[in-house]
Amino acid sequence: MIGTISPSLGELEFLSWLYLGAHKHLTGTIPLELGKLSHLTTLYLYDNKLEGSIPASFQNLHNFNFLYLNDNFLSRTVPTNVFQHMSSLSQLVLSRNQLFGRIPSSFDKLVSLQTLDLQQNYFSGGIPSTIGFLKKLAFLRN
Repeated sequence: MIGTISPSLGELEFLSWLYLGAHKHLTGTIPLELGKLSHLTTLYLYDNKLEGSIPASFQNLHNFNFLYLNDNFLSRTVPTNVFQHMSSLSQLVLSRNQLFGRIPSSFDKLVSLQTLDLQQNYFSGGIPSTIGFLKKLAFLRN
């Protein structure tokens, strides 16, 4: 698949699973409209050429279990409030992008998180001490 991700995917209101990973040629930004997919539990966008930021509209996605955005060209800081209501998120993989700034302390709201992979970005500062409150975390890579 070559091209961009269509914002019209945001109209698929009952979509629960979206796999667009490993296409290697998806470009552009992640559409803000994906934040309207309130039933979405799984989003794989890894191993493409996506750029820009993680959409702040993702803060509306409360049912996520798996979010893989690794191996892209995502940049900017991670929005501090985007993950605060994702209590069911078990796997968050943001590795091998160009993200920078501080790792959000709001990650402590990810009470179901088992995997957190942040390696090969440009984060500054250390891992927030609040990560220590994540009782189910089994894999952490920074």
